[in-house]
Amino acid sequence: MAQLQQSVVRNRLLASLSPDDFALVQPHLETITFELRAHLFRADQRISHVTFPERGIASIVADTAEGRFEVGMVGSEGLVGTALLLGVDRTPHTCMVQATGEALRIGGRRATGRDGA
Repeated sequence: MAQLQQSVVRNRLLASLSPDDFALVQPHLETITFELRAHLFRADQRISHVTFPERGIASIVADTAEGRFEVGMVGSEGLVGTALLLGVDRTPHTCMVQATGEALRIGGRRATGRDGA
């Protein structure tokens, strides 16, 4: 498989990394397809990856006694799985795909640089 070049990355966070920083994460990035209504993670379950949308939209939703509410949307400007970067592997929110597309992802242990995430 050919190495992913930073010049073709559509995710703005990854594209804005310095070449040296991108070189550190590049070997660990995996391309995935965003399937409509697929769950990237569910509330209170282990988050396994930090995902960088290239095309498509992921919604962060909160389930409450009053119903399900969208509390955030992430596209090519950001990432989902922020909890992993903050040192925890669970969140009270669910993340699901609302618009199909592609994304790059990195496993939780590699994203945090720790063995336990």
